[in-house]
Amino acid sequence: ALAAVITPLLVLFGLKYGLVSTLTERLERAPSVREIIPVGGARYRAEDIAALAARADVAFAVPRTRQIAATADLSGGGETALSVEMIPSAAGDPLLAGLP
Repeated sequence: ALAAVITPLLVLFGLKYGLVSTLTERLERAPSVREIIPVGGARYRAEDIAALAARADVAFAVPRTRQIAATADLSGGGETALSVEMIPSAAGDPLLAGLP
């Protein structure tokens, strides 16, 4: 009977100080983990982005164009093309913190 009570508590303790702590630490340390990219063709006005950026729980917000319009193929000298994506940024971007 004692094992039936202790076992679930040990599992919960392990989850809290293992998985949950690791995920929480990653969210605090790596801004890229907190990035939210809307999927779909919704249109957002400049006022919507400004309202989002003004929220206390939002560290950074910048509008983004559709992915198909922000993708380019780079090639030169007969080499195979390299597909790149143009990602918008602005001053205060936490993903670029610490870069020159």
